[in-house]
Amino acid sequence: MWIDAHIHIYDVAREGVSWPSAAESDLYRKIDPDDFLTVAVPCGIKRAIAIECAKEIENNIWTLEFLKDSPAICAVTGHIDPYAPDFVKVYERYAAYPKFRGLRIGSWSSFVEPGRIAKNIAYLAGKKANVIDLLGKWSDIACMEEVIAQNQGVSFVIDHIASCPMDGNPPPVDYLAFLSQMARYENVYMKVSGILCRSISTPPPREIAYYAPVLEEIYDSFGQDRCLYGSDWPVITLKGSYETAVGITTDFFRQKGPGVLDKIMGKNTERVYNITE
Repeated sequence: MWIDAHIHIYDVAREGVSWPSAAESDLYRKIDPDDFLTVAVPCGIKRAIAIECAKEIENNIWTLEFLKDSPAICAVTGHIDPYAPDFVKVYERYAAYPKFRGLRIGSWSSFVEPGRIAKNIAYLAGKKANVIDLLGKWSDIACMEEVIAQNQGVSFVIDHIASCPMDGNPPPVDYLAFLSQMARYENVYMKVSGILCRSISTPPPREIAYYAPVLEEIYDSFGQDRCLYGSDWPVITLKGSYETAVGITTDFFRQKGPGVLDKIMGKNTERVYNITE
C-alpha cells in the first residue's frame, strides 16, 4: 500500500500553536486526516506519516493523541529542542504513543553546533522511534555528517530534497557533492517530498522533464531502496495540486523498472519508519 511520508495535521484554533501563523492565510485552518484522504485516495494513497511542525511540547502531545486512532495516519514524528536538557524525558513522553517514530530537527535549531546534540541523538539508537527527519538547505544539512557517521543505529531522512531548486536544469555542483557525501552513509535516506514548492515556476509544470535533472541525480545517489515519497501537503497547495505532486513522482519512478515505484511509494517508508501495521 502506498504511503505519503510527509503531511501535516494541525488545529490552529488551539492556543499557542506556533505553526502555521495567521499570516499564512491559505494554510491557517484546521487540517485533519479526512481532509488528507479527500485528496489522496483518488491518487491511490490511503495512509500517511504526520510530521509535526509545532515546537511546543504540549502541541506535540495533542497531535499524538489526536492521531492515535486514525487509520489514515500510520506514524507521527515530533519535535524536541535537540539541545534540551530534558530531551530524554520529553522523548519518553512521546514514545508512550505507539505511532511515535522519531523527530524532525532543522537548520533553525541544530546544525550550527551539531556536536552539542550528539548525545541526545544517540539516545534514539535501537529504539522503535529512531528516525530523524532533517529539514534545511543542503549546505546546512551537510554539517550533520559527523553526527550521522557516529549514529549508525539512527535513520536520518533528508526532507524536501534538501531544498534544491528545480528549473529544468542540472542541480548546482555543490548539491551534487552533497548527494555524494550523504549517500555514503547507509543510514541516510532522501525524501522526495515538497517538489512542487521547489519549482521555480508557478504554477509548477506537470512534465517530468522539468524535474528529471534533479531527480535523476538523487536516484543515482540513493537508489531504489533509499528514496521515499512525500508530498508536504497541505503546504504544496500554495503552489499546485496533490494530484500533480503524485503524478510527477510516479511518472518518474515508474520508468526505473519493475518494483521500483512500489518501493518509493510505500515499501521503503514502511521499513525506515518501522511501520508494521
